[in-house]
Order: sequence, then C-alpha cells, then structure tokens
Amino acid sequence: NSSFGKTILVNKITGKSIIFTLGHRNIQGLTKIEKNIISSEHGPRGGDEINILRSGLNYGWPSVSYGPTYSKNYSKYFLDNHKNYEEPFFVFAPSIGISDIKYYKNDYLKRWNNNLLVASMKNNIGMIDLLNPGLSLYRLKLSKNYNKILYSEKIFIGDRIRDIEIMDSGKILLVSEI
Repeated sequence: NSSFGKTILVNKITGKSIIFTLGHRNIQGLTKIEKNIISSEHGPRGGDEINILRSGLNYGWPSVSYGPTYSKNYSKYFLDNHKNYEEPFFVFAPSIGISDIKYYKNDYLKRWNNNLLVASMKNNIGMIDLLNPGLSLYRLKLSKNYNKILYSEKIFIGDRIRDIEIMDSGKILLVSEI
C-alpha cells in the first residue's frame, strides 16, 4: 500500500497515477533509449543494478539481490535466484556506489554514441587500491539492438559523481561532490 520501491507513472493532465514497476531498492537515475526506460539502482553492500523497466514487472527487492546482506556475517546473501522476478540488465559487484545514468546519443564523441554513461559515488576512503580506483565514470557499450552490454570501461575522475548532464553540443557535464 506504499509507494516505496516502485516506479509510478503520472498523467500530467489528469494527475492520475499507476504503478509501473516494483521491487526497487533505491533508484538513483533514469534515462530513456527509444521506448525503453533504464534505471540505475543501489544494491546492498554491492550488487548495484542497471534495469530495463517494463510495465508490471517486479525486480525483486527486498527478496533478491546480487549483493550481500547487512548482517555481521558477510557470507550471508539475499536469494540470487530471480525465478519469480526480473533479472537486472547489468550488475556492478562489488558496488561502485552507483548514481546517475544517461544515454549518450551524439556524434561529438563518436565512439561513445549509443552508449550508457554511469556515475560512481564510491570513494574507497581508507582503502589503497591503485589498480581499481573508485570515483569513476563508467561507459557501457551497448549492442546494436540494445539487448546486452558488450563491455564496461572505467574512466577515473577522482571525485564523487552525483549527476551527468549531456549538452546539445555532445559535451558532458559531471556534477561532483568534493
């Protein structure tokens, strides 16, 4: 009976709303590719997700996740069998502290055309990991029909990225926290 964990479509003219999807933990960003709505969502201690939202589907939270629980026993996991739930489109494990997501459709950066850009807020404070630094922008190369991610490229930025804006020129504005 709550709106928590749901995406809701609202008719701007009538003000009426309907539940579009459910089973979300904490959506951080939305973007659109043609008729597809894509979300970025925090997972628990990992398992940050990218989902393609489809009307009426349940994405499983709080029953399933690819991240571990918050119990003191780090080996305890949520169910990862999505038998009755929609599988994520892509999972970041370990977590990247996922934030905004945008679809890049512009020829300014030709290699990035038709790619997803994903912001990261994870700062790894207190952890020295020179081979795997946090605070990055991720570029996800999509297949031609957008049904799978071909690869993920990590681009080290050095600041916590909260928001991504793509200008009409094709230049990318990153909003960060220092």
